Formats: sequence, structure tokens, C-alpha cells
Amino acid sequence: MKDMPEFPWEVILPHRRRAAEHPDGIVNLAMGEPVDPTPGPIRDALARAADAPGYPPTEGTPELRAAAAGWLSRRHGVR
Repeated sequence: MKDMPEFPWEVILPHRRRAAEHPDGIVNLAMGEPVDPTPGPIRDALARAADAPGYPPTEGTPELRAAAAGWLSRRHGVR
């Protein structure tokens, strides 16, 4: 890909050094291959959650949520 610029590693290097100082270490998301096997505990957790459909909790401030609920009530008659 000749049209792609070189990645400016020097920009992230200071942040990488600081993250490496964290007591739990650094999480380098650039590592690994997509063909690596998925660890057993992760597969088990996915299997347990596979039959738990639903939506995540609504996010936002109480004011935003009240405004959205009010609009839905006025516009669509839902509670």
C-alpha cells in the first residue's frame, strides 16, 4: 500500500512508556494473530451468555433519559 503514510510511532511511544509503568502492565492490542485459539474461560463465558438475549442498559443522564421517555410517550403513546 504505497499510498498509506508511515505510522508515526514516535507519537505513541511516550504513552506506551507511561502505560508500561502501570502496576498491572500494558495491554498491547497490536499483538497477536487472528488465528490464535480463544482461551477456554472466554469460550465458556461466551457459551453461558449465548442464550441471554437483551439490550444493554440505557445510558445517559437522568435528564436525557427523561426527555427521551417524554418524547416517546408524546409521539408514540408508550410508557
